[in-house]
Amino acid sequence: MLIELNKQHRFEVVPVSAERLQALTGSGAWGTDDRLPADFFERVHEATGCDAVIFFSLTVFQAYPPLRIGWKARLVDCQQHRTWWAVDEVFDAGSESVAAATVDFANSELNPPDAAVDATAVLTSPRRFGQYTANAIVKTLPGH
Repeated sequence: MLIELNKQHRFEVVPVSAERLQALTGSGAWGTDDRLPADFFERVHEATGCDAVIFFSLTVFQAYPPLRIGWKARLVDCQQHRTWWAVDEVFDAGSESVAAATVDFANSELNPPDAAVDATAVLTSPRRFGQYTANAIVKTLPGH
């Protein structure tokens, strides 16, 4: 997900390691639906200078065809604690429209495209299908 976030150049991404997050907030990982400490955003903002925090949770993972990957994500403002963006989506490679979009992604955005592998191979590769799903989710983020 981090690679796809950085590709979009919509904002500066400041990753926080699990160890640093543990030291700042008492837990090394927080999900989209977790109850956060009252001063979570203030602590993270003070330590990183960030304006918002993005949470991602993998909700579905089926590694055998038809591949299925689900994401739940939320972008939250550090000052007012408002959600600026949220998504809850499951991508099913068995769906004709998802398969077509995945192949289009493989043909145009996999860097570099693998000439030895047919573009439809992305529909049987959990890693490559995961790249497509992460890209599709991140592209829905609001602009500058």
